[in-house]
Formats: sequence, structure tokens, C-alpha cells
Amino acid sequence: MMGEHASSPGPGRGRGSIDFDDPYEVLTLVMLSLGVVPVVLLMVTERGGDYLQRAARWAVEHDVLLASGQGALLTVSGTGGAGLDWVRLLTLALVVGCGAVLTATSAMAAVHRRRRRKELT
Repeated sequence: MMGEHASSPGPGRGRGSIDFDDPYEVLTLVMLSLGVVPVVLLMVTERGGDYLQRAARWAVEHDVLLASGQGALLTVSGTGGAGLDWVRLLTLALVVGCGAVLTATSAMAAVHRRRRRKELT
């Protein structure tokens, strides 16, 4: 048609819309939701502080966090002084880094597939 641009996404599909037929985009959305939604829900509820204290107690009991007074390099606020030493801090950085790499590569793969689909049509 005369008024349409050759790379228009089609009816009802904007540039930033999610393709639910693409498993990588759905996986990225689910992973982000699993991390963000519980944190936001705890922050807006009045019992968020209670959950944080219980979670910190569990983390100290299971050696995820160091108890207060055990030489933590980074203390987590709201936990009564519990925190992370070098090993736990490095482990946290690696886990967050791996999550960021997986998110970035799946997003890049989704963009690549979209561009390739546009080239084939």
C-alpha cells in the first residue's frame, strides 16, 4: 500500500510489543517477573519488614548471610547487622551477572529473530 512503511509491524503490533510465540521473550518476561513482583509486593505491604527480618534470620541460619559481628564487608540494611563477606559477595555478583548475561542474550536473540523474520517476508 502507498501509506505503509515496508517495516511496519502489522496491525495491533507496536515496536515494543512482546511476541508471545517466541519462547525466549516469554522466558525473559517470566524471569523478570519472578524477581520483581515479589519484591514490589513486599515493599507495598505493611508486613514487608516482618518478612525481611524472617528472611534475614533464615539466611543467617543457613549461612547465606553472616551474622552481625562476624566481619561482614557489606551489611544488609534491616537485618540487624547481617551481611556478606568476600566469598558471599563474589557469589552474589556472579549470580546477578549470569542473570544479566542470560537476559541480554535472550533479548538480543529475540531482536535477531525479528529482523530475520522481516528479511524473509
